[in-house]
Amino acid sequence: MKFPPWVDDPKEGDEKRAKARLTYIMNRTAVEILPAPSIRALSRTCGLDHSTLFWNLRRGRLSEAVAQKIVDACGTSADGKVRFTIEDLLNPLAIKSK
Repeated sequence: MKFPPWVDDPKEGDEKRAKARLTYIMNRTAVEILPAPSIRALSRTCGLDHSTLFWNLRRGRLSEAVAQKIVDACGTSADGKVRFTIEDLLNPLAIKSK
């Protein structure tokens, strides 16, 4: 996955970079799958309360249950290509930036 420079700024700390990466992944996913993209709509699609997803993103890390629901609902595109795995969501700093 390729992250824009504002998401992957090496001068920022790990916590801030993890938060930016997760937010970028979720926003990009919402744009790809929803007609009116928003984190609120994405949380509904994943079967989550919107505040749960907001607070997980704000913390910069997802719980395993939240990550599993997101992967189940949005992890694969319509053509069968994997967007992200549960490991990507649990540890966003481990994703190799292309």
